[in-house]
Amino acid sequence: MIFLPEAVLEAKNKLFKEATTNAVDRERILNQILELDPDDHVALCMLAQLRWDAGDPSVALELAWRAAQAQPCSSAPYLQLSMFLSDQESLSKGLTELAARKLVRDEDKLEDMEGNLPSYDWKNVPEMEALSSAEKLELLATWLKQQRDLEPLEVTARLRPYRLVHQLQETESLDRHQVNALVREGSAIVPLLIAVLRAWIHYVIPEDDEFVVENTLAILGEIGEISALRNLLTMTGLEQAAVTGAAQWAVDRIFERHPEDAARVAREIAPKLDGSERMGVIRSLLRFPKVDPNGSILERLFEKLDQLDKDDREYCFRNMLPVVVIMRGRAGAEAARSLLRRHGSLLSRETRRDCDEMIEEFSALPSKAPEATPSEWSVYDICQGEVDWEAELVSEEDEDFDDEEEYIPEPVRKKAVPGRNDPCWCGSGKKYKKCHLEADEKAEREPVKRPAGASPKPEGEFDALRREIGQLMVEFSPEEPHLRTNRFLRWRKTCRRPPRTFSVRVDDS
Repeated sequence: MIFLPEAVLEAKNKLFKEATTNAVDRERILNQILELDPDDHVALCMLAQLRWDAGDPSVALELAWRAAQAQPCSSAPYLQLSMFLSDQESLSKGLTELAARKLVRDEDKLEDMEGNLPSYDWKNVPEMEALSSAEKLELLATWLKQQRDLEPLEVTARLRPYRLVHQLQETESLDRHQVNALVREGSAIVPLLIAVLRAWIHYVIPEDDEFVVENTLAILGEIGEISALRNLLTMTGLEQAAVTGAAQWAVDRIFERHPEDAARVAREIAPKLDGSERMGVIRSLLRFPKVDPNGSILERLFEKLDQLDKDDREYCFRNMLPVVVIMRGRAGAEAARSLLRRHGSLLSRETRRDCDEMIEEFSALPSKAPEATPSEWSVYDICQGEVDWEAELVSEEDEDFDDEEEYIPEPVRKKAVPGRNDPCWCGSGKKYKKCHLEADEKAEREPVKRPAGASPKPEGEFDALRREIGQLMVEFSPEEPHLRTNRFLRWRKTCRRPPRTFSVRVDDS
């Protein structure tokens, strides 16, 4: 997982603090951290050093390589491996080069180590005394790269994936040769690419280096490894347009090229997804409707909604339900009504009323089966920085919708609230007063709470996907443009969600 639950993060932080003060039990504590997060490269490096110091080099090396696999964007595993493998000169030099290149990009570490670089045999390296740490490391990396001609083939093969991944860190605009080299690695390099995403989320890569994430997501989508789908969906809900856009492109690419596998995995994981991840699936299903011809994935997306928090559940339901109608026509309208009855007890009265109206409105449209709409962008376009994701996510048509007074509003049909002695709306057969009356009245009394200072129209987590889903829904409607615009306006107003942000920081020292 690239995002860890808050409880896991808190437990890890507590254990790390304990490990720094308890030398006797440090190894046990570090193993506890790895039970919580097997990909914690800091714990892996610390444990490797303990095993090395205890005279157990084989286990130490295994742990250090695990650390490099778990976090290939950090200098720490490469520095450690270069010291452990100092007797294998070529491999040690290759690892040192990688470490030096990582350190050059880490301003905080450079500042900490100024004048105190890791020990290295500087023989045959030009004058070093007057240079800064960054200049020394640059010169060292360049000199070591020149030694690669003498490198054994097995060393080149061992380090090739790590060197390719470093190109993602170092090169903002990848050329076709670099893209093809990464894609050719196939599923073997996917764990390292997922680790790059983790590096950015945990600030091992600076937050401003969005190009690293954008290019990594594009490469993952082009490789098409189905096991990466869940992590890609996780990235579709972030607030950065370049990240969200590239992540959704990658998800779409997998749905486009591997529809059967994508459908299988989507059905399996649908009930486990959070709100933004479900929206990512919905968006891809609209683009590639043949992936889910009988609506089985759509129905699975409505399962376990009770596990989402209230706001996510409300916004997610409002967004997904009209898509059921659009995707399946008249049969979809009946399916949507059934889903509303089944899950209505989890929703506020207002949401149920809005969904009822949307079902009526969308089911009245002439049926028009959606067609596949692949992206116009290739992996090369993305990796060469030619895609403006902001423009992609906010189209000219969508901007026109901001001035709602240009259009004549449609009449609103309010659904009557059941009387106390009428049958309950949920279809249970009980009287309303004996069923949902109390819950509905409580929901009406308790307004949705917003954080202090929050915008009345927050943009973010669901908003970009919601807009694009709306655009696709508009395309599938054969109505006159001014009518469908009003319909979309009303639908859009009910489906806003604040952005997902992250503030996880891992100490890589």
